Amino acid sequence: MSSWLTNLMHKNKQGYIFSIETGHLQNLIGASPELLVKKEGNIVTINPLAGSRKQTFNEVKDADLVKELLNSEKDLHEHKIVVDYMCEKLHPYLSDIEFNKRPMILYTDTMIHLSTVITGKLKNDTMNALDLAELLHPTPAIYGEPQKQTLAFIQETEPFKRGLYTGLVGYMDSNGDGEWVIAIRCAEINNEDVTLFAGAGIVNSSLQDSEFNEISAKFTTMLDAMGLKEN
Repeated sequence: MSSWLTNLMHKNKQGYIFSIETGHLQNLIGASPELLVKKEGNIVTINPLAGSRKQTFNEVKDADLVKELLNSEKDLHEHKIVVDYMCEKLHPYLSDIEFNKRPMILYTDTMIHLSTVITGKLKNDTMNALDLAELLHPTPAIYGEPQKQTLAFIQETEPFKRGLYTGLVGYMDSNGDGEWVIAIRCAEINNEDVTLFAGAGIVNSSLQDSEFNEISAKFTTMLDAMGLKEN
């Protein structure tokens, strides 16, 4: 597993790499692209991602994908749901909230994402990084929106148990500063069994084949780290 971790660190310069021992011969390892929250003093930063395309690593084709993504009503709607949720949750606790009014582009090892960076100043200096993470988690990208209805639907229809997938991974120091990310693009290792996890945001205008291809592309983060190729 140490070689997988090394590969993740080498190939995912924009990701948040984690490896956690969860029990005897059990580990959670991954490269999350998604910063849920970062706190430095009274400055808070959040970077939701929603809306994606698979990189081709061809400059011309990827430029076309970026243009398509920035003008996609479906992806912009999906992204707005998450950003609006974040801002609504943060508004009572932060002042001077700022964010880019149009999504920007963030590249990961395999994907092109719509990205918004939200910043603000804490009104209450007793809140720590974990308090903020618990305030925001789970986001609509994890459990949908409105959450009560979507969570009931997920629990009824999703054919597997998530376990630690989509949970929180991060750190916090004695001052309450720290970073927390969402455990996605990851693998759960149980003795000799390995289960990979990845997902996609589904909205009314989602197309089955497109979402399947997006999830397949996201699996390559862990497959590449393991030295495997998708069949």
